[in-house]
Amino acid sequence: MQVPTDDHGQPISQRIQRTARVTRDIDELLGICRGIAFDGDVNQREAENLFAWLSANAELASVYPGNVIIERLADALRDGVLDQKEASELLLLLKSVIGGQVQAVAEKVDYSTGEVLRKLGPTELPINDDVDVVFDGMVFTVTGEFCSGKRKEVEQEITKRGGACVRKPNRSTDYVVVGTFASRDWVHGNYGRKIEYAIEIRAAGYGINLISEERLLQALRATLHKNLEAARYDDV
Repeated sequence: MQVPTDDHGQPISQRIQRTARVTRDIDELLGICRGIAFDGDVNQREAENLFAWLSANAELASVYPGNVIIERLADALRDGVLDQKEASELLLLLKSVIGGQVQAVAEKVDYSTGEVLRKLGPTELPINDDVDVVFDGMVFTVTGEFCSGKRKEVEQEITKRGGACVRKPNRSTDYVVVGTFASRDWVHGNYGRKIEYAIEIRAAGYGINLISEERLLQALRATLHKNLEAARYDDV
């Protein structure tokens, strides 16, 4: 009896097992992240234990969000000491991954420009997070600085799901994703210009949506469960 295979020549049953395993492990990772972030602090022991756990789960550490978390942990623990700045950035990353709200306004400095960046509240930018986020066949512009990873990594997660990324929004752009950290003087910054241009396009009647990093992360997480259902359907 011939075993059905997917587009990559792998047995579908094997794909189902892997998808189920990764989905289960990601759910466990999110639970661990919630536990760490619950008290509003990340200490040295918690960071080291999470890094060790992800290192022992290589398959999980190679997919989102495990890949961005372990990379950030590796950077923070490289010198063996988790300082307050690193702990604060880790906490912000974990809360973004689990979809939690950061209570305080977070700040950081872009050392390449000297610009002070801060986490903007939802009313400070014309963002609409109530829209559905679809990846396949859609066009995205990613702007600002992201606490969940480098901008290139965010774009890779989008393209892996069938979306396309362009540097500057245009009339064909479906979503502009604004990073958690944005300039205080965002209107005059480079990514501020992208936001401004997107607003102009939307005002002209085109269907462009400005969404937050948190909304994008929610959509990325949702695709994990959809992939599992698709794998089950293919095996019927």
